[in-house]
Amino acid sequence: MRPSDPGWPTGAQWVQLGRDVEGRLLKPVSPFLNCDESGGNSECATGLQGLRNPYFIGDEPALTQASGWVDAWTCESSAYAVAAERTADVAAAVKEYAAGKVEFRNDTGGNVHSVVGKFSFPKEKLTDNINAMINQIRKMKPQTSKGQYFKKVVLKGTMTPAVYLAVN
Repeated sequence: MRPSDPGWPTGAQWVQLGRDVEGRLLKPVSPFLNCDESGGNSECATGLQGLRNPYFIGDEPALTQASGWVDAWTCESSAYAVAAERTADVAAAVKEYAAGKVEFRNDTGGNVHSVVGKFSFPKEKLTDNINAMINQIRKMKPQTSKGQYFKKVVLKGTMTPAVYLAVN
């Protein structure tokens, strides 16, 4: 979910999460943001040196998200991160994240990808998650969009056959 998406938390909700984690809510900034083409400044040199260390990459919130297919979606860091120092920080961040949020990605072919649960989930929980996902996408349909919005919906686990769902 990105700041431009429906359902993005309000400024007040981010402020509340910042309070809940005692000020450890961060806005990740790439260490290469101010690099010019020559890479001549010391911040750039330090950042480039750090890339040789996998722990540097893992500890830098602005460098940890690198998933996606080429040209399928923009690879960028999270808008916010929590510098957790105790379990309560993690619990507060998870509570905020899980409060009715639906996360998905779409590729250039118009396909939407989302995790809706695990194989071990009860049937009712999976059904609720699938319905929430479909309903969220329906809410996001532009008013100018005409015709059939869903061509097909497929539920598929890793290494399992696909199950087609009737949603229209």
